[in-house]
Amino acid sequence: MAKPLPEGTAPGQAIEIVFDMEAPILAARLATGTIASKPLPSLTMHLATTRGTNALLEENGADVTLFITNGFEDLLLIGDQKRPDLFALNVQKPTPLTANVVGVEERLDALGQALQPLSLPAVAPPSCDNQSAAIVCLHSHRNPEHEQRLASYLRESGWQHISVSSNLAPVIKILPRAETTVVDAYLSPIMTRYLDGVERELTNGRLRIMTSAGGLISRDDYRAKDSLLSGPAGGVVGAAMAGRQAGFDRIIGFDMGGTSTDVCRFDGDFDYQFEHRVGRARVLAPVLNIETVAAGGGSICGFNGEELFVGPESAGAHPGPACYGAGGPLTVTDVNLLLGRLDPCQFGIPVNLEAAREALEAIRSALPEPTAEEELLAGFLEIANERMADAVQKISIREGYDPAEYALVAFGGAGGQHACAIAEKLGISTVLCPSDAGLLSARGLREAVMERFAERQLLLPLSELTTGLPETIAELEQQALGRLQAEGLEAEKIVIRRRLVSLRHTGQESAEEIEYRDGTDLTEAFRVRYESLFGYWPENKSIEVISARVIASTKLPPIRTETFDVQTEATNNEPIIRRDSLTAGSRLDGPSIVQDRFSTISIGKHWLGIIGSNGTIKLERMATGKSATDRYHSPIVELELFTNRFNSIVEEMGQLLQRTAVSTNVKERLDYSCALLDADGKLVTNAPHIPVHLGALGLCVRSVALGQALGPGDMIVTNHPGHGGSHLPDITVISPVFDDSQTLLGFVANRAHHAELGGISPGSMPPLAKSLAEEGVVIPPTFLYRNGAAQFESIEQQLTARPWPTRSVEDNLADLKAQAAANLLGVQALQRMAIEHDSGKVFDQMRNLRRRAADAIAKRIQTLPVGERSAEEKLDDGARLKAAITIGESKIKIDFTGTDALHPGNFNATPAIVQSAVIYVVRLLVNEPVPLNAGLLEHVEITLPRCLLNPEFPDDPAEAPPVVGGNVETSQRLVNLLLKP
Repeated sequence: MAKPLPEGTAPGQAIEIVFDMEAPILAARLATGTIASKPLPSLTMHLATTRGTNALLEENGADVTLFITNGFEDLLLIGDQKRPDLFALNVQKPTPLTANVVGVEERLDALGQALQPLSLPAVAPPSCDNQSAAIVCLHSHRNPEHEQRLASYLRESGWQHISVSSNLAPVIKILPRAETTVVDAYLSPIMTRYLDGVERELTNGRLRIMTSAGGLISRDDYRAKDSLLSGPAGGVVGAAMAGRQAGFDRIIGFDMGGTSTDVCRFDGDFDYQFEHRVGRARVLAPVLNIETVAAGGGSICGFNGEELFVGPESAGAHPGPACYGAGGPLTVTDVNLLLGRLDPCQFGIPVNLEAAREALEAIRSALPEPTAEEELLAGFLEIANERMADAVQKISIREGYDPAEYALVAFGGAGGQHACAIAEKLGISTVLCPSDAGLLSARGLREAVMERFAERQLLLPLSELTTGLPETIAELEQQALGRLQAEGLEAEKIVIRRRLVSLRHTGQESAEEIEYRDGTDLTEAFRVRYESLFGYWPENKSIEVISARVIASTKLPPIRTETFDVQTEATNNEPIIRRDSLTAGSRLDGPSIVQDRFSTISIGKHWLGIIGSNGTIKLERMATGKSATDRYHSPIVELELFTNRFNSIVEEMGQLLQRTAVSTNVKERLDYSCALLDADGKLVTNAPHIPVHLGALGLCVRSVALGQALGPGDMIVTNHPGHGGSHLPDITVISPVFDDSQTLLGFVANRAHHAELGGISPGSMPPLAKSLAEEGVVIPPTFLYRNGAAQFESIEQQLTARPWPTRSVEDNLADLKAQAAANLLGVQALQRMAIEHDSGKVFDQMRNLRRRAADAIAKRIQTLPVGERSAEEKLDDGARLKAAITIGESKIKIDFTGTDALHPGNFNATPAIVQSAVIYVVRLLVNEPVPLNAGLLEHVEITLPRCLLNPEFPDDPAEAPPVVGGNVETSQRLVNLLLKP
């Protein structure tokens, strides 16, 4: 050691030893027994690293200078319109990762033709090795010449680290391409220094680096943007190998660690995404489709005064869980320990049960009603399990795959602890717990293959690529194979593993990856995939080929299938079992705990286990009796579970709508909302992206649906401002939901902004409209479906009727079908919930969720000084908005008397807009993450006389006032008005 131990160091005291070498080299020296003064023996190192990810998350990367087309210097600062927090009054826009931005005099048109020649800027060489350049030119995916010339010029000027967008992401859309390029430049100097330090020690070896796509690449081909998720990718590869070894080609990986849980799906090959986010950075790069949820062993469990929670915050390594004895909070690990699901004697470190109990008691004492210790612990466990099961559903059910057809591979330190409960929730009957479950990511890294992607963006109709697509695929095959052969790999050791064609309907944003083989009917394959995902097929929409991709790799290593031969009929049903005491062929009968140094397996009741020849524990559910999901929970636990379930319904609806919509306002601006309402049409929960939708859907449903004799299979559409609408492009679709006994459970609804709906000007936002008819097509409450039969012909007639019909009727119909599909998904989800949990319980929890929001505003009112306040706001033309706000002991009264009468222009609003503004401000007043529902208005009384906020709407749209300005301008002034007092 270079220095003596600190004075007073006691025998047995833990000390930290720091080595002056990179961790992979230290590990290699320890593994090979090579001292620091000797070279390492000949070896091939497979490396996965979080070095780049950590630098990105901690924002300590390089000083990046962005060279971008003149006029676009603020591109990254402006970003897009998405608001991460609708209720943040002090909005903090994230600072771009760039240190400097240089506008470059050049311009290409959309076809790649030069409109302005490149003028090379004056640049100084970098002053240190932590500077890098990112080059992004408009439309460079069509013609990279300007970017390449600029890159050559910078190299000649002394720049070493240069990231060029046409090399990294030669695709349409400058914003994600620029973000990707800047991320690569931000990390390149750090990763170059790190990998140089590793490679320098491998004088007799080779370095292979894991990518986010689960394959290995050489040092020369490495780009910093490609390995941000290489660690989790190793786990996916390891899980796939473990499944294949046990005889399962279809597996769901379940990797539960200390701070989060990663889930993935393997179906004979990997499932990919080609755009992902790390922190606040968006990256265009192949990545394994991994869904992450902030629920791990270290996730903090608690009560915030209103609800129980599990995560997303983690106790981390320090102070760690309460049982570590360092003053940490109650965590999932503590919950498992206190429930007897962990053996403290095999924990690996000393644990303090009393500290965990004290953390639990602190929570129990804060609860409004007494709750038994075990009941509360079981509740925390159930909340965590539901969140993790929902993550699995995102990569299976919501992608058109039934998880019951897969085996669940549990790994990570805590995966086996929760696997049986998760499997029961998903209908999975087989769970695999590999012998190296705690180290499966390392196993995946060892078994990964060398791999190359070759891709080309096409953006052409499928009908135009009858002969061109096979030729493109063949060219990409040669590119991918050539890159592997250039590294010295022999032709017989490499293979084309996948051919993928990305398809979508023209106008849509999301695309589906279709496997391509000789003879594949892409139209039919796309149709089957689309219908399995979304439940319908839009007629008369052409299919667009976005891109073609080819994946070449070294051949997969052979797998020696593990056997699970029973050696004895006797079963081990000890409550706690040491894993190293088990032998191949042994049988296990749950409930039981199996624990080793790295992981713990909780075998549930009705589960039977057998030990495989390689040490894998295969668990199979032997009965379909009462599962852990069906057990009784205390009211506070039950409410949290149903809150998550209700929210999941509307979130799923929104995701489907965004993926299938044609309107840019929906697919990019997220100008849509989805909602769940009770049988009285009162809002229970919604997933809004636009504040003006917040309270409007409840008013719309009560105006439209409660006056109708509705039955199963009915669906109503409207955009009428007199029936809870806002402005005409916002079209609302409403569906009643009935249970098996034909009792009305409630409603699901969604509202989406159509890009075009007629009127005197394209876009249906005319500033000079003098009537509602001039703003576009008015749709009174009309059946979109009646008894399950589509009524689109009737809707089409309305959309194309004179005097100012829509200019894009096919897009309108496509978006209406997307809205209908979203509602159908919501209907089915609520019906399943009623079957699984009973309709009465669903009614009760809807009411309880509203009550929670009502209690939150009631509590806030008690803190406000009693009295009356008034405020006035003027529109740009002088029109007045007035409000008198009276705060009593239990109610807020808002009176808009005094607001000017009907506006002569289009700044008239509607009661739905007023209610949305009020509920938005009330939510700001509460300033807590309470449910967005009708309960927030339970202690609010609104007086709204006839005025520009509540005009009359005659049946004839030509006589009705215009409202488009009221939706976008008056709504904002209305919020200003209410915030003034």
